[in-house]
Amino acid sequence: MSQSVAKLVTVAIPVYKSLAYLSEALKSVNLQDYPYIELIVSDNGMNGSKVRDLVCQHYFKPYKFRQNPTSVPVVEHFNQLIQAASGEYFVLLCDDDEISPNYVSELVSALEAHPSASVAISHQEVIDRASQVISTSTNKLLGLMTGQDFIRRWNLGQHGFKCFVTNLARTSEIRTLGGYPDFPRGFHSDSGLLMKLCLGRDVIVSKACTFRWRVHGTSNGDTTNVQDLTVATQQFMRFLLEDHHFQSFAKAHAQKWCFLQDDLVSLEWNIYVRKWQSALGRELSVQEKLKAALSMPLVLRYYRRHPRLWIKEFLPMFHKMYRQARYRGA
Repeated sequence: MSQSVAKLVTVAIPVYKSLAYLSEALKSVNLQDYPYIELIVSDNGMNGSKVRDLVCQHYFKPYKFRQNPTSVPVVEHFNQLIQAASGEYFVLLCDDDEISPNYVSELVSALEAHPSASVAISHQEVIDRASQVISTSTNKLLGLMTGQDFIRRWNLGQHGFKCFVTNLARTSEIRTLGGYPDFPRGFHSDSGLLMKLCLGRDVIVSKACTFRWRVHGTSNGDTTNVQDLTVATQQFMRFLLEDHHFQSFAKAHAQKWCFLQDDLVSLEWNIYVRKWQSALGRELSVQEKLKAALSMPLVLRYYRRHPRLWIKEFLPMFHKMYRQARYRGA
């Protein structure tokens, strides 16, 4: 790799209570073909010496270790890592995920070649407990594009991505944007930061390297309850109106913001519906599903957006309630 792109990259691994997959995350960083990596492992679960012991067993290069004396909320922990980073570039890698050996080198090269881009995103694989691939992102969204175009195509579901927690961006820009916005349990926080990185900038999507996102039922996102999910989504709607970076962009680019805001709102509604229908939906009663569905503001676009939802989920329930009431005395 040429000296012109030999920039220090911070790869930060936040750790909580579950250590089952930490060794795999560490191995994937240890195998990076990029030589200028600062690994920070941060224990937010008061695990004693367990985390440091695992790092010593599976990462054979210098690293930094930090440990919170008491657990802090997930978003605060993520932002602690941004502040602790010394690298010009920053990657957050959760303790149960993995990256391909060329992940850092490919994305650093991409951003160095395109200074107009604020963030580089890799191909994605969703894996299960046994590291078997469940799904992958598509090849419909590749190369350099404007942030607005990326968000529009994200909203249309053209990428097949399931999670945007891991990507590569310039540390200084992440700090300028305030890091991860603080929503309950961190829900929408990774999306919120990525959306701000897209404002007035370009985005790179590469198929040359891979982020492997593990789904195993006990991660923070999988254990979010519907109340936290609803509150986080409602807060995100206010965030679009109140965050000063969005406000500044809206004043400078009123026409673009009109379309962009519409895409952002629709995008979060879609994420909200998919979340409670899938992971949360398995544990909800029909009445709880109905409450979740109707918890969004009364905006007709939201309800028009999901007509199949109302037909599939709720018409059978209403029909059953009608029959019970109609024939109760029979």
